[in-house]
Amino acid sequence: MFLHGSGRLVQDPLFGNFFLGPGIVFAIDQLISVGRNKVEIVVVRADLLPSQVIGVYFKRPITFEYKAGQWVRIASLAQNPGEYHPFTLTSAPHEEHLSLHIRAVGPWTQNFRESFNPAILRGQPYPKLLLDGPFGEGHQDWYRFDVAILVGGGIGVTPFASILKELVHRFSIGGRIQSRKAREMIYGS
Repeated sequence: MFLHGSGRLVQDPLFGNFFLGPGIVFAIDQLISVGRNKVEIVVVRADLLPSQVIGVYFKRPITFEYKAGQWVRIASLAQNPGEYHPFTLTSAPHEEHLSLHIRAVGPWTQNFRESFNPAILRGQPYPKLLLDGPFGEGHQDWYRFDVAILVGGGIGVTPFASILKELVHRFSIGGRIQSRKAREMIYGS
């Protein structure tokens, strides 16, 4: 690729023009990623669920603050500690433990699910994870609007699990939300 066009038969080589911009963006991204505070966490519970889903529960780090619907990046020390994957938190901000529900659809998530299989672990502790985040989404301001419509399907309902847990918690402690009233909640499978 570097040599392509170096003979200048048709035109001057253009590789540097197309490499420079993305190369700089990639380098900045790597520098920011290295500088982020990644926390090593211990998994306290893992549930192998139907439809190739795994529920992972881990102790919430002391300085970890987040809002319902946010997501984190995790890396498994049992696989590749430098390979992070994004997943939405299914726990609500008031809960003691953080939780993720991950569907095994690709090689990394399938290996991740298998690394928590009790038949493979045979009494050994769960693999440790590296946690990076939280990162924001538009889901975190759901309570500020008169009408909130949450639409998701399959594993895509994970941000709404967190939001619904927070909604139930707010009502259980006598809290109010700005919405005029909750008329209906429709759930379909």
